[in-house]
Amino acid sequence: MSATSSLLDIVKNVRTVGPAWSYWHFAIERLIGTLPELIGSHSEPYASLVNAITHKYQAQLVKSYAETYAPQEWEDATRKPVKRARDMPVGA
Repeated sequence: MSATSSLLDIVKNVRTVGPAWSYWHFAIERLIGTLPELIGSHSEPYASLVNAITHKYQAQLVKSYAETYAPQEWEDATRKPVKRARDMPVGA
């Protein structure tokens, strides 16, 4: 099943299983497999999910900023080479 066909099934799935708070996630999210892994607490799944997503994207923002504006310091701190703009694939 492709992701596109799963998107088309969201309405049918919500009608079948009820509102999201009783089901926790939609079929496309289950298909991708990212959101269930981010839920750390099943007693408070929404708060846990929001916190995990917030931390994930804050970390990506810090990494992106550091690689762009302080690449040498980032390399020194992580001991990993920074991909420079010329190293990026075409269209990135």
